Amino acid sequence: MLKFDSLQTLFSDLNPKCYYSSGRTRYYQRERHDILRWRQSSEEMEKMLLRCTLYCRTRSWVGDYHRREYPPFLNIGLIHSGETAIRSGGRCYLAKPGDLFFLAPETKYELLTPRSCERSALLISGPVLESILREGEGTRSPVFSAGDAAVAERWFERMNVLLPESFRLPVCREISGLCFELLQYLSCPAQKPALPAILQNVLEKLRQDYGKSMEMKSLADSSGISVSTLTRLFKQHLGKTPHQYLIGLRMRQAARLLEQNSFSVKEIAGLVGYGNALNFSTEFRKFFGRSPRSWRTAGSSPTSRR
Repeated sequence: MLKFDSLQTLFSDLNPKCYYSSGRTRYYQRERHDILRWRQSSEEMEKMLLRCTLYCRTRSWVGDYHRREYPPFLNIGLIHSGETAIRSGGRCYLAKPGDLFFLAPETKYELLTPRSCERSALLISGPVLESILREGEGTRSPVFSAGDAAVAERWFERMNVLLPESFRLPVCREISGLCFELLQYLSCPAQKPALPAILQNVLEKLRQDYGKSMEMKSLADSSGISVSTLTRLFKQHLGKTPHQYLIGLRMRQAARLLEQNSFSVKEIAGLVGYGNALNFSTEFRKFFGRSPRSWRTAGSSPTSRR
């Protein structure tokens, strides 16, 4: 097992080949891997506001190296076996089996295989990705444990099945929804350790009843604690207030319903807990930077492209 203080030396004297250059975006590699699976999306996927453009699973040998400078996509990976060394933001990390790596768009990062490794990766992009990443609180470290890796792996395997069918609009919408689910999972994993039982119960209630009228006092009372204690627990463990967490749940579900195109904006407002459609639209615009109608039009119009 490599020690963290020795990781920096792995990235010296590599002399990789630049295989892509456009503006300030550049990709380099020393290719020492076998591609086990490779799935790309069709042009139809470009209609989605959040999209997965690529799924791949590779078996990498010692010395396999990739460097990306300012890519336009988010790179999410899962280590199945072996190890992957990652350098991002001037720091080095070692990803081991069961670990996820989360490499943000418009940054610089490197991946190197110090020991034979099998890993999967998803590339996610779209015009709303930036606003979603700004909202997330649990995705700041490039490498972290997935806990139960099978939970995360289900998203990767589902993308493997769906991407070949992405020429069909309903499949594109399902892929987009899975991207939202994965990002939400990464921002607050269900298996995240050290959450007090009281907080876990409150989170479960919010996830089940986000569409109902909900007062923080009644939520706190039902858990036998004060509103101030409830707020402290949320800020300490999730980095946000109960109200902010609830808004996030409602807005992401609303976005998925808008892409399904099965309900009117007014109906969706009611489904996610807003009695007033205008209040819902105002909150949606504040959260995503565009109106619900604009979101729906951009996500479903045959002529929209990003």
